[in-house]
Amino acid sequence: MKFLLFESFIAPTLIITLCYTGVILFTLFTFMIYRWLRLRLQALQFDILSLRIRLVITVGAVLIFVFIQLCWRVAAEMFLAYFDMHDALMSNRNKEERQ
Repeated sequence: MKFLLFESFIAPTLIITLCYTGVILFTLFTFMIYRWLRLRLQALQFDILSLRIRLVITVGAVLIFVFIQLCWRVAAEMFLAYFDMHDALMSNRNKEERQ
């Protein structure tokens, strides 16, 4: 009810929802790109590359995927921390005004 009167932000709930939605969508998007690249690389005879090169490409892709997921989570947590700080400061200000 507080957010209907603009006494509180709806943003934390929205940020958490967007964070999880982004993780799911990014994972699906990454999988679609992987499948598309796999089809294109088969046409370029990706299978003739040595096992070591394929392993380096695969490990690199997984590390990039994990790094981007981590950055997405950190960005969401920064927004959450901002809104928590704002709520705390506003509640302190309201307490001081009442005194």
